[in-house]
Amino acid sequence: SVPPTATSVPPTATSVPPTATPTAAPDTLVIRINSGSFADATFSGVLWKLDQYATGGGTNNATAITDIAGTADDTLYRQTRRANTDLGTFSYAIPVPANATYRVRLHFAEIYWGATGGGAGGAGKRVFSANLEGGATELANYDINAEVGPMTAVVKEYTLAVSDGTLNIDFSATVNRPLVSAIEVFRVAAGGAPLKAGLSAPLRQTTPVTYTTFLHTDFDYDGVGRLVWEEDSSSWATYGYDQVGNRTQINRNGTSSSRSYNAANQVVGWSYDAAGNLMLGDGKTYYYDALNRLTRVNTQDKVEFHYNGDGVLTSRNWLDDDYDGYDYTTFVNDLAAPLSQALVVQAPLQTTEAWYGLDRLASHTGTSTANTWYLADGVGTARATLNDAGNLNSTPQYDAWGVAAVDPNDQYYPSENPYADPFGFTGEYTDPTSDLVYLRARWYNPAEGTLLGRDPFEGVTTAPYSMHPYQYGYSDPVSNTDPSGNCVEPVSFIFCIEVIIAIGVSVFVTDAAIQYAIEDVPLSEIDWMQSATAGFNAAELCFTALELAYLSPRAIGRINKIIGGVDDLFDDIPPPGARKPYTKPALTNIIKTAAGLADHIKSYGGRSSSGGISGAHNKVEWDNHAAQYYVRKTTPHPTRPGITHVEYSLTELDFAQKPTGKINNPVFPKTIYDPAIYSDAEIYQWGLEAAAEAYSRNAFDYTWKGTASNGMEFKGYRNDQNAITSFFPFVQD
Repeated sequence: SVPPTATSVPPTATSVPPTATPTAAPDTLVIRINSGSFADATFSGVLWKLDQYATGGGTNNATAITDIAGTADDTLYRQTRRANTDLGTFSYAIPVPANATYRVRLHFAEIYWGATGGGAGGAGKRVFSANLEGGATELANYDINAEVGPMTAVVKEYTLAVSDGTLNIDFSATVNRPLVSAIEVFRVAAGGAPLKAGLSAPLRQTTPVTYTTFLHTDFDYDGVGRLVWEEDSSSWATYGYDQVGNRTQINRNGTSSSRSYNAANQVVGWSYDAAGNLMLGDGKTYYYDALNRLTRVNTQDKVEFHYNGDGVLTSRNWLDDDYDGYDYTTFVNDLAAPLSQALVVQAPLQTTEAWYGLDRLASHTGTSTANTWYLADGVGTARATLNDAGNLNSTPQYDAWGVAAVDPNDQYYPSENPYADPFGFTGEYTDPTSDLVYLRARWYNPAEGTLLGRDPFEGVTTAPYSMHPYQYGYSDPVSNTDPSGNCVEPVSFIFCIEVIIAIGVSVFVTDAAIQYAIEDVPLSEIDWMQSATAGFNAAELCFTALELAYLSPRAIGRINKIIGGVDDLFDDIPPPGARKPYTKPALTNIIKTAAGLADHIKSYGGRSSSGGISGAHNKVEWDNHAAQYYVRKTTPHPTRPGITHVEYSLTELDFAQKPTGKINNPVFPKTIYDPAIYSDAEIYQWGLEAAAEAYSRNAFDYTWKGTASNGMEFKGYRNDQNAITSFFPFVQD
């Protein structure tokens, strides 16, 4: 075990306030608790959660006190949890994400003895102890007044190991009632060598993974191989399960939610049909045909699905309030493959065509010959996409279960939707209305980590988890997939993901360069690609040594094909003398504008319940359609008169498209400009200049920000063909 250490941190008038002390990297916040508080609150820009996980004692708020010395956050220290009797006790049992080392900060202030509105002060009036995780008492016979006096903040910090998934803190009295103002818990990162992708024996699961330059994620598992922790540079989440594997708890960045299950492993409070299909849950209604195929989902919007006789998805369409179909999307499928694959996805605003090797390699949209190349992780999720020249297009981000990281406040209209590329988590089709992932026999809900219907495959007794009717990937979505919706496919060769990721870029760039644009690949990159061959050959030896112990025949065959394909690919690279020197493509060849861009920026382009009003950034045009929306808030540009950020909701329309007087709930953003101050031509020209400036900084992503020649900042969007689809002067996100 790790012996606890303690540090007293008495603040002074000139010291940094003890509240919300920045965590020294790489420690990770688990939770901040505002003891005695009945609601979450933000102090000095830091969120503190309401009092929770406590047993015994009561709450107190010393409202007569106006100032707590040594902190800017007086309210945090005026509120406390304390014992109900003079020699009483209370405790906290705080769930932590894994058995690991934690840093705990206990915040105190004496708010009664010697304080405004309290009793006579002095040492010895309140003496108490705090014990963390049993054993020797860390804070024994502590007297706040004796150390710092009344109405003064003080922090005690301890580092200790937790081995049972719960941090226990017990407070007991020596003289008068123990109290605590706040508790901070941080997970201490393990020391040693830099984190690398590998296996955690004996279950051979993925631990740390560097997906791209921008994303490194750590994972932890419980004793039976279920994912209990994931963490990257900006977020973390913990997961809890019952004895049969139902996911009962999730804590995402300090916000917890829970589910309970009945004997059929169905969520208590949700509705299921006799076949075990989910019908009503989490604000959505689901409909099925006689073959248990999902046919419709009602959310805020509605979507309908259609299948062929073999159960393969052939089309989906969005439904209006009268259940009339719009926005039809059809699928052309490869039915000869072991599992059907969508070769063409024909949506209303674009058609996406895909190419496959062992997995999906690339796609292109519309009539363009430009391709999008996928760089996938071990389960097939695209973690980066490239264009034909090998330049980075995007870095899609998902959590371990497949929940996409999408900013709901961005001004997407249909052609700019983040799901414009339909292939999402594990490379499968993701429906943009329901956020469900199509896994052929069943649909998967990433937000819940479960499939909608019972598994048609009953499982095998030698692998008990295979008998669970709803859970996805044996509760380890990092190492397992379920492409058929019937049977989990372990990605047991995930231990080589570091090698795959390290050379993945070179594989796809080289392939694209050989077939399309070898003159646009720098010689230095080609040389680096060739040097990667040696590393890949070393990986071959690793595969050979371990394949009998770790890999299924399918996995062995797949890996050998990958190795052979990469070897052949590198053999085909032309010698240096046969290549042209690299020249960076001209900006005009990279940045294009979508058809009708200038008119879209100025004019009203319709409305949708999911995207709000399209176009109409021109104030006159915006005002001409005032019946379509209700303005909730306006924010003028701080330095540019005539530029305004608007937050609005759509008005409800009747059958005649007339306002009913009701206001819909979603709030959308819109930036408008006054044409009396800025002409349409000026806004258009400055927007193009801002896009060029963003490109010059390698910041021309699907969502980009750039600065025009006059210093005005713009925000905009582009599609897979590097064509600008919209932009507007930037005021705020």
